[in-house]
Amino acid sequence: MRRVYNFLFMATNNSNTNALPSSDDIHRAVEIYIRHAYFGQVPENVQHLMPKNENFNSEQWIMGDMVEREPADSTPQTMRWASFRFGNMFYPNMKLRISRIPNSDDCVFSVDSHDAILQAKPGSDDYVMLEELKSENAKLVKIITEDWDKASLPTERNYMRSKIQQAKKEKKTHTE
Repeated sequence: MRRVYNFLFMATNNSNTNALPSSDDIHRAVEIYIRHAYFGQVPENVQHLMPKNENFNSEQWIMGDMVEREPADSTPQTMRWASFRFGNMFYPNMKLRISRIPNSDDCVFSVDSHDAILQAKPGSDDYVMLEELKSENAKLVKIITEDWDKASLPTERNYMRSKIQQAKKEKKTHTE
């Protein structure tokens, strides 16, 4: 099973059912991801995947040819997730993912290191290098997540806290 770092981010555009993240939220999340993944040296094959400015059409971008979606033939309203294989300086398969929270119309961001499927025989040179790669990917995910927090992009923890607070308010309202 692939390791997906569940540092998730709630979309702030909740004006309609099945709302996608706002273009501003996507742009900020991508900019932070790319800054850490490439240390300012973004390869051309990644540049063309990135939104060109802050005021782009998020639906059109998510439906782009280079985006992996589930289901593959989904629309923005029916997709479960969309992945952008931005990679990083050392590993080309790390992804920024936009997913729908199960049983919700909320969309969230996550970083998928996409490295858990990689295996090597313990004790081999490949094993040592692979474990170092996985460790570096985990550090990168942590740094990206910390900067997303600093940029006031809500984390999974904040998303879950808001849901817990909402449930408490509803419970309190029903008991009064």
